[in-house]
Amino acid sequence: MAYQKLQTERAYSVILNGANQVPIPDPALEYASGVAEAYTGPLLIPNNPMQDNDATFITSNVKVGDFIINTTAGAEAITKVREVISETVLNLDDNIFSATQNYIIYRQSEKSACVLYVGGAGDVSVRTIGGDEVVFKAVPAGTFIPVQVTHVGLTGHTATDIIALR
Repeated sequence: MAYQKLQTERAYSVILNGANQVPIPDPALEYASGVAEAYTGPLLIPNNPMQDNDATFITSNVKVGDFIINTTAGAEAITKVREVISETVLNLDDNIFSATQNYIIYRQSEKSACVLYVGGAGDVSVRTIGGDEVVFKAVPAGTFIPVQVTHVGLTGHTATDIIALR
């Protein structure tokens, strides 16, 4: 019997976002980053747009549905762009910024999939690249799930410390 070797180029922690189900971003689709100001509403406004060269959202072709990740340590959160208001203001699906924090913007891609490594035991709910939603029950810690998935954390998800591998 032939041995199938799992080979990937990239690995990163999966950030869950409850009901909004943001797909797992593809690191190859990262195209802008900066520092966001703290606001009470779900807005992304660069801390200093005059110095943040990436904070030209219209010129950079940011689109509705692109992903925003708050990358500040201890505050990692992910959401989607709801509206591009101006060169320096984005309206987001969720308020993921509570202070001046770092962000990365990724292009949307529903057809970019990955396999998973599960660090903390539990049920793993996923959407496959084919659109099937399934729950892998009682996955032991330290397990690879060699199925091409686009989303993690749908109904019934209890596993923790999940790493996406591309």
